[in-house]
Amino acid sequence: MKIKSLTAVLFTFLLMISFFSCKEEDNKDAFETPPLDRGQTEVDKFVISFLNLRDSTTVDYTFYDQDGPGGNTPTINDTIFFERPLSNGLAASIRYEAEIKIFLNDLEVTDKVTENFDNYIFCYTDYDTNELVLEARNNDPNGKVLGDLTNWRSLRKAGSNPSGEGIIKITLNYQKGSKENLCNPGIRIIEAFKPYKIQ
Repeated sequence: MKIKSLTAVLFTFLLMISFFSCKEEDNKDAFETPPLDRGQTEVDKFVISFLNLRDSTTVDYTFYDQDGPGGNTPTINDTIFFERPLSNGLAASIRYEAEIKIFLNDLEVTDKVTENFDNYIFCYTDYDTNELVLEARNNDPNGKVLGDLTNWRSLRKAGSNPSGEGIIKITLNYQKGSKENLCNPGIRIIEAFKPYKIQ
């Protein structure tokens, strides 16, 4: 008799554990956050090329971050070098044209952004405007900023950073259906803090 009672108690106990485990799984499923919509573009590397319009030389600078924004430190983060003008004033500034190309596993995927232009924007921020001027970013066919092509000037201004060192924050934002030339909204596909030096 005791054995039957003990068996019944154990059976009931196991049944209750099973019931509550199932409920917990159901609740977990009910509150899971759906993955963020990152569009069709994943990126682990970009190369930005600067053409110096004074001497017609082009230099490529690479950024490689295998796990994307956040996470581990980028494996490659080249310092961008600009020429320091010999005198003050806009007339003495040195002009550059730049183009950024993006890659995944060494395969260029820039066309995924340029063909879906209404969902993407490249932004360049956080640099010292006493030293650098971002004169222009190209627009997409709708007249909104795309920014894979840019025009820059390096300056020599009184009171500017004597070291000539700083960072340019480069981001590629996915802004599905809401692109309004703003850099903060959207999902970051790229977030790079590129060191630069004016010398």
